[in-house]
Amino acid sequence: MTYLPAGKGKVAYALRREMGEAIANKLMQTNDENRIYELTGSEMYSYEATIRKKAKKIE
Repeated sequence: MTYLPAGKGKVAYALRREMGEAIANKLMQTNDENRIYELTGSEMYSYEATIRKKAKKIE
């Protein structure tokens, strides 16, 4: 079991290049002033699942 400050919370990870592309696309559009966007990944992962997946890659 993994113990982290988030408890059993989940995180929607996103790749930096995908975030950068999304930001660049929005900046190129007009009429988007005074808006707030939340950019996240498409799937939610628990910290435990993330650690298990990374551990499999190391083996």
